[in-house]
Amino acid sequence: MKKILFILIPIYIVIGSMGISVRASADEEIFLLKHGGKNNYMEFVVKAGQQGTIDFELCNISGEKKTNYVLVYDSMTAINGGNIIMTPDNLCCNETASWFEVNSMEVVLESGQTKAFSTFYNIPKDIPDGVYTAILALYAYSTDTSLEGEDVNLKIDSNYTSTIAIIFRVGKDSSAEFRLGEGIELISEGSTGNSYMLVPIENYGSDYGFPTLEYSIFDDNGIELQSGSMKLDIFYRLTSSKAAVLIEKGILTTGSYKADVKILTSNNSELQDSASYLFEMDDKTMKEVIRNRIENQIDNENDSAWKSDFIVLGKQEVILGSAGILGAALISVLLIVLLKGRNRS
Repeated sequence: MKKILFILIPIYIVIGSMGISVRASADEEIFLLKHGGKNNYMEFVVKAGQQGTIDFELCNISGEKKTNYVLVYDSMTAINGGNIIMTPDNLCCNETASWFEVNSMEVVLESGQTKAFSTFYNIPKDIPDGVYTAILALYAYSTDTSLEGEDVNLKIDSNYTSTIAIIFRVGKDSSAEFRLGEGIELISEGSTGNSYMLVPIENYGSDYGFPTLEYSIFDDNGIELQSGSMKLDIFYRLTSSKAAVLIEKGILTTGSYKADVKILTSNNSELQDSASYLFEMDDKTMKEVIRNRIENQIDNENDSAWKSDFIVLGKQEVILGSAGILGAALISVLLIVLLKGRNRS
């Protein structure tokens, strides 16, 4: 989504005062999914070696024929918790998702059509007690998002996804267990310039959980510069990720620092692990933070599923490939020139 945002932000700034209307059809791109579970998850109590099916319905609520992809993939924890979104091209199906007979299928529905689906699963015979999760996702490609006006008509190729969790409960002996990893990382986020301290967290338990992170940052004189608490989103079993702590502007200059960190359980705030991290901020480290920011931005561009983004300007359908912030700036300049040129004529 970042590539799309890099394009949209400067364009919205330029066209916001020019009376160009914005039309987005994201809600109609993804089929409506009906199932017998809760709103955002389906839960099953099963036994090792059990077989069964997951049943659901898909409904095309849009006004035209649409295509979605039904995906089942492993639940992988994102930074600050939650699920990493995957695409038909990069599914990860090594854990719970490997229990399913089909992990990806294309579904085409006419306008207003509803269709029932079943997907078969086979629980391994030798798994220990625990709570096992996979992600059921709907994924759609679209070129329907547009910006329209008397002089300019922009179409943006974009993608949409919606996910729910599939939860298998095997036995009763399960709990989330959290511990802190080695070392912290400092990064500077590309689009905002904000600095973050990334704290490694691992859930080595047999259940998912919602950990709480408490932290304090001290200078080399022991003076507390910043402290806080963060309730993180879901961390899946046997996964490692990071908590991104926003560093207040001007807190870190050159010098020595210490970060005291605690990780607590989600239910009763019981302390599970604590650690102290020492780090130096010198000219070399500051340059490293900037370098990491650039590399992370490039990696995000390369790994992004939205590689086919384009913008169409006017009736001539001039196609410009998106290229992050620089591309967005060039597009904005071109849009201004185009509008001024047409106004003069």
